[in-house]
Amino acid sequence: AGFSSIVTFYDATNIPDWINLEAGDPLTEREKLEDRSPLNHVDLLKSPILLTHGSNDNRVGVTESRQFVEAAKELGRPVTYVEFEGQVILGSNCIIEKGAKIGQSVIGSNVRIRSGARVFGSVIWDGVDIGRDANIRESVIGYRTKVGDRAVIQVRNVISDECNIGSDAVVKTNLKIWPNKTVEEGAV
Repeated sequence: AGFSSIVTFYDATNIPDWINLEAGDPLTEREKLEDRSPLNHVDLLKSPILLTHGSNDNRVGVTESRQFVEAAKELGRPVTYVEFEGQVILGSNCIIEKGAKIGQSVIGSNVRIRSGARVFGSVIWDGVDIGRDANIRESVIGYRTKVGDRAVIQVRNVISDECNIGSDAVVKTNLKIWPNKTVEEGAV
């Protein structure tokens, strides 16, 4: 996530020297930095925007995203905010639906995580579709795998490429599922 105000970012970051070098000194050039800060141009926002931020970001604090979202909502601008627990690496073209929770995970490109799903401590490869209210913990999910609604994938599992984990299925701890396999709906 990026900063919304260069001035408040300067006050909270662990790299204030970088701000002085790249943007200017907030003590002597405050007006210039405020003019260049996205927070002061929220009124120009026309297209919907998705902001994501990890709660453990030690470089850019979550207050930067939160204050931008608050300003956008006050002006009725189209903004969606997803705050990840811990650190999350998110690939391109992902769809994270409202109410999904992600923490301490690496999410590949073109992944869809539906509402109510929970993903923690996991690696999710490209093209995965995670159903509503699914729960994945400390596991690896391979390329183009589909995880059904309310499916539970317990810890230390590796589910290989192009598998299908049915709705309401439970994958117990410490299992390896090879490519192109199906765990039927409701299976344990």
